[in-house]
Amino acid sequence: MEMLTTPSRWKCCWHDYLCFNVKHKKAVDGVMKPEHRPPIMLLGATVLPLGLFLYGRTADKQVHWIAPLIGTAIVGFSMLLTILPTENYLADIYELYNASAVAAGAILCAIFGAIFPLVGPPLYHKIGLGWGNSVLAFIAMAFLPALVILKRYGERIRNRKRLYQGR
Repeated sequence: MEMLTTPSRWKCCWHDYLCFNVKHKKAVDGVMKPEHRPPIMLLGATVLPLGLFLYGRTADKQVHWIAPLIGTAIVGFSMLLTILPTENYLADIYELYNASAVAAGAILCAIFGAIFPLVGPPLYHKIGLGWGNSVLAFIAMAFLPALVILKRYGERIRNRKRLYQGR
């Protein structure tokens, strides 16, 4: 029974750490800004390709079983570091419409979750696990500049938006 609750404890510990990080930045800046969340998302988005490469390259070869498992753990860790701050970022940006913004993000996530099982098997069948996961890692790396732009120019972009309801 203790082993079943350990991952949820890790998730709570990471969530507490991430919340502490944001609260610390709030104390330093004096104001809670949504731009405090993209650095955490950037860390998760940077780790994701590493996990995909590790899993793809080790699952394709005759390697010890723990190597692909470590790759999937890294992917799961990166998902935790991207999904939670993204939902909080959307809720922080659209204060008045935060439920709709989070719902739109959940719908987009569900659409990708429905499409990927249709695209994944033919991809892996044609080019194999190694290159298939490498393609996914390259796609994940293509989104890194968007997060850097969001981190650097997010406040300027957010203040220009018509739907933003400032504090």
